[in-house]
Amino acid sequence: MLGYLLHAAGLPVNSVQVENVGGVAARLLAVVEGQAVATIDPVAQWDALTPSERSGLHLLINESQFLTAVPYQSKVNVVSVKTLETKRAALQLFVTLTMKLARFYYGHPGQFARAVAGQNNSGLTFKPIEQAASAPGFRQQWCVNGCLNKDLLAHTAAVLYRNNALPNTATISLDQWVYPGLVKKSLAQIGVMKGLDAP
Repeated sequence: MLGYLLHAAGLPVNSVQVENVGGVAARLLAVVEGQAVATIDPVAQWDALTPSERSGLHLLINESQFLTAVPYQSKVNVVSVKTLETKRAALQLFVTLTMKLARFYYGHPGQFARAVAGQNNSGLTFKPIEQAASAPGFRQQWCVNGCLNKDLLAHTAAVLYRNNALPNTATISLDQWVYPGLVKKSLAQIGVMKGLDAP
């Protein structure tokens, strides 16, 4: 995603040197201590910083701007053909309940923050998680309609192939790996939520 963001801004990907320095807190600390120039971190981690911790740091691009610049789907759910054939009813229920949960959390960011704060081990507390969950950039990512937009998936695949993220891999057409049947059936049951996550 960083490479795509640089490309969209007209900057060569090799204009930056990428170093893996650990988790989100470690990446921010590396910038604070002058060991790195910039980092990409979750918005909740930024929100968790105190004013003194933010001193000398500058937010270059927020989440909404990032999502606009990088039309990219970073995650998908994958199942084997055998499991799809043998456990279709359970998978159908999983897809439907996942969409219902996404719709609930979209409308109740505080509930999402409480659930995450009670489970996470990153040191983040309820308040920054709630701030992140209430932000437009975060909220627009809820898969309320299954996140199976073929145009976005095709664009994502094209970016990955073009940037050699999948070296020595034959190009596979979208229809060969995307199965819309479960999502379509769930949407027929619970309806399409307008204005978000276009199916």
